[in-house]
Amino acid sequence: MKNSHKNERSLIASCLLSQAVWIISALILLLIFCIAAYATADPDSIIMPLSLCALYLSSIIGGIAAVRFSGDGIMSGLISGIITALIVFIFSCLPLRDSGFDLPFSLILNLLVIPASVLGSLVGHKKIKVKSPRKKAY
Repeated sequence: MKNSHKNERSLIASCLLSQAVWIISALILLLIFCIAAYATADPDSIIMPLSLCALYLSSIIGGIAAVRFSGDGIMSGLISGIITALIVFIFSCLPLRDSGFDLPFSLILNLLVIPASVLGSLVGHKKIKVKSPRKKAY
């Protein structure tokens, strides 16, 4: 008999733990994309697309981490995406250099982090392998 009791973390704890994975992956992706931008003749023209790409790819990775840590499906990606969007919003409130986007467009770009994290949870969810009825058990 298989062990029916799984040692899984709670949903909130796994989503908070996935934020560490998100920030590490975001920093690594930003470093890689900064090196790529620095190698071009005009890095200012590609800074914004590369930073948005790093944001959304890291939120997908964070959604994958949330679903792997919790074992739950879309809900872990949704909660992780909401936490990630709140963290990004808090970072955007800091008095740093202006992004140049209007407020509604900036909020839309911030809210797109949530579907990216849900997409990551769909990608990272473990698939249940169903044995074919044709195959015989030997």
